[in-house]
Amino acid sequence: MVSWADVKTWKSSGLDSSLDTLTNARKQAMRSGESIVNSDISDDWRGAAADAGARKRRELEDECEFLLASIGDLITATSAAQDGVGDVELFVNEAIAAADHYGFSISESGEVSDTFAGLARAGLDTLDGIGDFLLTTATPRVADLMTLLGQEVDSQDMTALTERMAARRNAQDAVNSAIQKANEVDTAYKEALDKVVRGEVSEVEDLRDTPGAADAPPVGASSEEVAAWWNSLTEEEQARQLNDHYRQLGNLDGIDGATRDAANRRRLSEDGAAIDAKIADLEEKNRRWEAEHPQPTPGELMRAEIIMPNGDREENPYAEELAGLRQQRNDMLAIAKSLQTDDTQLLVYDPATGEPGHERMHAAVAVGDVDTADHVTTFVPGMTTTVEGKMESMVGDMERLKQHSEQVAGNGETVAAIAWIGYDAPQSPLDGDLSVTNNVAAERGGERLAGFQEGLYDSRSYGVGDPHTSVGAHSYGSTTASEGLQQIRPGVVDDVVVYGSPGTVPGYDINVPEGHKYVLKNANDPVTAIGGALPIPPLGKDPANDPDFTQLDANNNFSIHEHSTYLEEDSTALDSLSRVVAGKAG
Repeated sequence: MVSWADVKTWKSSGLDSSLDTLTNARKQAMRSGESIVNSDISDDWRGAAADAGARKRRELEDECEFLLASIGDLITATSAAQDGVGDVELFVNEAIAAADHYGFSISESGEVSDTFAGLARAGLDTLDGIGDFLLTTATPRVADLMTLLGQEVDSQDMTALTERMAARRNAQDAVNSAIQKANEVDTAYKEALDKVVRGEVSEVEDLRDTPGAADAPPVGASSEEVAAWWNSLTEEEQARQLNDHYRQLGNLDGIDGATRDAANRRRLSEDGAAIDAKIADLEEKNRRWEAEHPQPTPGELMRAEIIMPNGDREENPYAEELAGLRQQRNDMLAIAKSLQTDDTQLLVYDPATGEPGHERMHAAVAVGDVDTADHVTTFVPGMTTTVEGKMESMVGDMERLKQHSEQVAGNGETVAAIAWIGYDAPQSPLDGDLSVTNNVAAERGGERLAGFQEGLYDSRSYGVGDPHTSVGAHSYGSTTASEGLQQIRPGVVDDVVVYGSPGTVPGYDINVPEGHKYVLKNANDPVTAIGGALPIPPLGKDPANDPDFTQLDANNNFSIHEHSTYLEEDSTALDSLSRVVAGKAG
């Protein structure tokens, strides 16, 4: 059985070298297999020697096919184990972060308990009986606490005590989940390895197929599993995948940026041509329909309302679909305009599906090469952001941020800055969209952001190495980013900076190293007051008042549009953001 003392040392990166060895072994075996297949046994060769040669080649083919099947199973098992270890890391980090924040103690056996030091830090150590109750009760309940304390405790202390007990239970749940997941991973990995040792493989394929690897992009796999699959393929196999499955590869987290860019640009071009053809067809149908159904004059319309107030008037059958297609085309044009320079990469191209959280186009454009840059930063925007309305200007902001960050970094270090519109950002409440008043959109966007960031990290594990990675988030985007970084694997993101923030999750619960969480707050930015204005702020507390965030210098000389000036040329805020991107804020 795996213990708490064991899992505290588990790191998913510890399997990187094993996977690197296995993926290289598969590529070497594939090259050997190709040599066997291409070995020349002439059709006109006859006799016993020819028969022996043919038998030997068949034996070599069989052995190579079996070897590739074994290597493939090892890659599958090891990448699945790495994904599971990442989950264990997340649970461990959650438990330890809560313990550090509240002053809890976690024993070597994994039991979470309160401490006098923690109670004193919270100002709760002076309440009669509270210390003995919390320190000696394994699972304290609010009802028991109220019985003990009666009505003499003021509401603030009672709220703090209730929060503390809930946090302790959550920390214990995280410890238990870490141990349970670790044992599941350990058992599954051992069983998979034992099968390979016994010579039991999942499938033996012909050398002319894709032996030891999935024939198509894996569905439902983690970004670690995707990266292992992709990097186990030979260059020729990758080229075939890109040609045959480009629609799946473009948004698949764990694939390198160059491949995603090539796949998404091809999709964008094909979809654009298809949309133009559909629009032309519908516009012609719409023109004929309107000719057959002339619009009534205002007087005719008024008389019709008087005579038939609820009467049925024939609706244009093409108007809604035509409007939707035109919106798609506008989104595509905005993306295309953002890709005009040679140093851009289209990392996400995901047209709207109509599902909740994906009712608008999603896209991400990098300025710089995410596969080779020394520093990779992702910008998460906030309210009113759409691809049509903001992508082009966001890419311009990223060009400016890249330039300034490279100057700060010096030594010829390079930066890739990503304009990420990977979620449905809330629109203006003035237009009836009240989603900015809650964190539903942030939770949905945060999940997508976490997958995207992990995919960047995992794709680089097989490339030139792990870059310095940061996330910058503005306005409601800071709420979204904090939700994502709460669930991301530890070690994936090195720095986070939020600016113009209406609120975030608590800093201690964000999986970014201590001392590397930053906040900027312009002097006259009204949005930053939201997190501190209400007893229970809907989007989280003001990160500027969170001790786990370090406040950096921002602007105080833009009196009119303070919420939108953080990336302005020659601004103090831009300098601070550039230092975060370059890894020099601390």
